[in-house]
Amino acid sequence: MTRIRQKSGSDLEDELIQFLLTTLPQSWEVDQALARRSESDHGYDFVIHGPDGSQTFVIVKTLPGSTTPAEIPRVVKRLRHAREVLEGQQAGAVLPVIVSNFISERARELLEKTEIGWFDSTGNVKLEAERPSLFIKQAGASRNPSPDTENRRQKSLKGPGAARVVRALLDGASDTRVRALAEHAGVGAATSARILGYLAQEHLVDRDERATVRRIHKRSLVQAWARDYHVMSTNHVTPVVVPRGLDWMTKQLVERRLPHVLAGSAALRRYLPKGVAALTPLSLLAVYSNDVPRLKRELRLRDAEYAANAVLLEPFDEVVLRGARESGGNRYTAPSQTVADLLTSPGRGPQEAEQLIETLADQDEEWTL
Repeated sequence: MTRIRQKSGSDLEDELIQFLLTTLPQSWEVDQALARRSESDHGYDFVIHGPDGSQTFVIVKTLPGSTTPAEIPRVVKRLRHAREVLEGQQAGAVLPVIVSNFISERARELLEKTEIGWFDSTGNVKLEAERPSLFIKQAGASRNPSPDTENRRQKSLKGPGAARVVRALLDGASDTRVRALAEHAGVGAATSARILGYLAQEHLVDRDERATVRRIHKRSLVQAWARDYHVMSTNHVTPVVVPRGLDWMTKQLVERRLPHVLAGSAALRRYLPKGVAALTPLSLLAVYSNDVPRLKRELRLRDAEYAANAVLLEPFDEVVLRGARESGGNRYTAPSQTVADLLTSPGRGPQEAEQLIETLADQDEEWTL
């Protein structure tokens, strides 16, 4: 990706105004003449006039560089206060907007839950007001074209180390301090510190002054992990045909004591409350095993590039099998792993993942975050 020049706060604000002037119909106006701002951060930066005479007062908060998710709660709080003050002074709508060189996907996800707009130099935009009726939303870059050098060490949740830390947090590690979490997850202390720092920056965990995790945004965390982990590409996959059907296969796995952990849609059924049906019939059986050749040999499974009704998965790391639970002789992936696998499964897997998340949220409030 081509690296872009970092723009100053005034350049960014000018860019937003130029964007509006070239995007809005000619019957609209963008007026800076009456704009006023005080040192206490009260006031507005410019006014949008609609063709019906209505107006929206725009408050711009420029964040030069790139805007990280960790900044969002603090900035939103200030902008909400500024909006409340301005609403008491002006006859018209108020639109607070964060303007930056780049606003990350996670930061935009957090802003989506607020009434704060955004605009960045790569083309990520959301501006919404009731009167005049305004709604502009478009996507720009998904990755920062000018990343900070100090953030190069950890930019994603790819790899076994990240997976182990994420799973430890999702599964409720009792001690979330750096070294204790490292021991629980089976990673080095440096890896634990690096991943936790990244998660805090992305506002996926909340930490106190001692760097202990106090709250985990589990729904958002597993979704963030699923952007870097994919069940069908991170693990080694062998699609097969089970001529005698999936019920026969699940029984044979138990009777022959074959090494296996059922995943995906099959595991979903293990965790749904009694009386709650899965969204779709089980048509593809996902099975983790550290001895795939043995499963194929003993069950006489045939390789099938097309029309497979089962997939055999060799786990990329032992973390995939951690926390597996037994029921009726079969073993099933832990709930958190099941969610991640379903989120990245074909068909209606993502919808099934949401069904399981809702079930987990009934027992743990952090799965709603």
